[in-house]
Amino acid sequence: MTAKVYYADLWGLREVYEEDAHGERTLTGGKYHWLWQNELSTTEWTPIEPQAPFYRSLHLKVKLSGSIKKSHEPQENKVQGLARGSS
Repeated sequence: MTAKVYYADLWGLREVYEEDAHGERTLTGGKYHWLWQNELSTTEWTPIEPQAPFYRSLHLKVKLSGSIKKSHEPQENKVQGLARGSS
């Protein structure tokens, strides 16, 4: 059985308040307001497919992903010209 993984971002200010005529502050915008007004079913989720060997939880651009993979692959030993000396 394969698990499905989804991702969502929430960007912006944490809190946005407005004062009413009586000087009381009311939360009218920002991330906390969005979270208060929404739930899992109203969130726009993006499916992601983590790839071995790192199984990153966030999606990365393919070009960056390729460079990460290449930097972590074993490299061949390219040292040449070494010879054992006799003693």
